[in-house]
Amino acid sequence: MTAEDARGATIAELIDRARFRPTRLSNGYDMGEVDDFLDRVGRACTTGGDVSALLDTAHFTLVRFRSGYAVDDVDDFLGSLRGAAPAS
Repeated sequence: MTAEDARGATIAELIDRARFRPTRLSNGYDMGEVDDFLDRVGRACTTGGDVSALLDTAHFTLVRFRSGYAVDDVDDFLGSLRGAAPAS
């Protein structure tokens, strides 16, 4: 396993363990969009895709009065993934 493979595995593991606070009355990111995006990032890690470029495209719909993920939690997590992703 190369260092890049190990880094990809680490990012995939971080994604698998990610948990975000739910919101309902305040703005939050659409849960389905965040989950789908993280699935794409995880696949990119395991297939050698450009994770950094994918992370740069992150954009989610803000929801209110329905379940969403806390914006700060998701943004902080994506920032940590950017730090762990190989440079493009």
